[in-house]
Amino acid sequence: MQQSGGSTQLPAISLGLGIGGLVTFWCCLGWFLGIAAIITGVIGRNQAAQRGQSPQMANIGLGLGIAALVLSIVLNIILGVSGGFNVD
Repeated sequence: MQQSGGSTQLPAISLGLGIGGLVTFWCCLGWFLGIAAIITGVIGRNQAAQRGQSPQMANIGLGLGIAALVLSIVLNIILGVSGGFNVD
């Protein structure tokens, strides 16, 4: 089912996923939400361009998704090198 006219919801979904990914980058959700924000941000940006709308919200969601993914990767590398959290 396709929308005729109007605006697409993918940029808003991408923004929400990007924010969620940044909030949860320290646990396993940051990976999934970051990747989902990137995918929906790219698709939403393309749809906005086709409809002549501003892709600003999709771009922000895309950037937040990339940031969440990068932070998750960096944190996992740090934890992998240091041996995780050891409370002695």
